[in-house]
Amino acid sequence: IGKSIKLRSGKDITIFASGAMVNNALKISDSLEKENIKSTVINMHTIKPVDQEEILQNKNFKLHVCVEEHNTIGGLASAISEVKCQEGVFVKQVNLGVNDKYTKSGSYDFMLDHYNLSPEKIVKTIMKEMK
Repeated sequence: IGKSIKLRSGKDITIFASGAMVNNALKISDSLEKENIKSTVINMHTIKPVDQEEILQNKNFKLHVCVEEHNTIGGLASAISEVKCQEGVFVKQVNLGVNDKYTKSGSYDFMLDHYNLSPEKIVKTIMKEMK
């Protein structure tokens, strides 16, 4: 509890993921590799307490991507932002999850696609942010 698991090491971006999105983060990393973007993938299986040490060890990357399949407010993205703010880490962060609004319902794959959380849509978002 409170310690993340580094699943992959890269030099360009860090993908922080929780829950079922961890598997998608690995797929995203594979796709980015084809675009010559090397990504570190961190399984943030515990959000409270969050692994501050791991977040700070990733302060020299071009981009931080937080991927979660629920509301980004009060979740993983918020926890990582708070640590970075307190410690003066100013790496651009992209928060991918459900915006703070009432959601639709449907199959899991429909929901991922609808909220731009499918691996393909996340890769497009990252590529856009890297330009």
